[in-house]
Amino acid sequence: MVAGCAAMLSSCTDGTPQSVQTIFFDEATNGELFVQPIQVCNDSGEDCAGVNLFADITAKILEQARLTVNFLPTNQLNASRFLSIDDGSSSGTSEFYELSRSGSAGAFGRHPDSTRTSGPINVWFVDSIESASGFTQFGSAWVNGNGVVVSAATQSFNGGRGRTDTLAHEIGHNLGLRHTTLGAGGANNLLTDGNSRNIPGSVNDVYPNGAGLSQLTSAQLQQIVNSSFTSYTVTDSEDSGSTTDSSTDAISADLAGFSLTSLQLRSGASAASSIPEPSSWVAIALTGFSATLFLKRRSTHTTQH
Repeated sequence: MVAGCAAMLSSCTDGTPQSVQTIFFDEATNGELFVQPIQVCNDSGEDCAGVNLFADITAKILEQARLTVNFLPTNQLNASRFLSIDDGSSSGTSEFYELSRSGSAGAFGRHPDSTRTSGPINVWFVDSIESASGFTQFGSAWVNGNGVVVSAATQSFNGGRGRTDTLAHEIGHNLGLRHTTLGAGGANNLLTDGNSRNIPGSVNDVYPNGAGLSQLTSAQLQQIVNSSFTSYTVTDSEDSGSTTDSSTDAISADLAGFSLTSLQLRSGASAASSIPEPSSWVAIALTGFSATLFLKRRSTHTTQH
């Protein structure tokens, strides 16, 4: 239980907008994310919860991180008691914990290759999520851990138009994102809590198009790249598309250094950037080069005398 609680559970219910800096990866950088949908039904395999991935919107949102989202064929879990999930906020015990953390590999409809810290990400679709808060709960997810549960309220929201960004929001939690950190909190940010977040009406409203909703900040994108659930490939554009590195660590290091050859930073005019301009990088490089020459000459002079 102690190990299982190492990752925080984030429940999402129904601020001031802020400037958003978004990292745009160049065409040579691509990542993949795998999602395992699980439809919960009653014990007889009937009266199943509805499944709607809002796949086009989910995929468009995560494209900001240069991720391709792979939705696997839906698994079915026949267990009436999981049609209504207790999130544990009132009882101290969580049926979601049981679904996502207990049993052997592949239990409760989970993908057999999934672990607590690696994908595919398991997503259960249920009728309802019970919460002591009294608010409608659309989803719940582990932060930095595997597991998402989505309620039917997500599909009936707004007269049946649906709460289209719920799945992407909850996956964001699995990838290490929270409601109030790394730039979240503004009305147009994907990870802002539901009572303060603008919801895309269609894929055409998702950033960078239309209303520019479900945005992710530079810090959020870097966290996604660092996540154990994502895998990135860097392609050498000078070598006919051959792969030169497929490790997440390599991409993370690239992001940490804000390499101008791999990334472009685009921000609003009012957004401050802590990244040196290209001229600063040149100055830094020349300074280092000059220092190296100076030390080498001094060493040579000392040897001769």
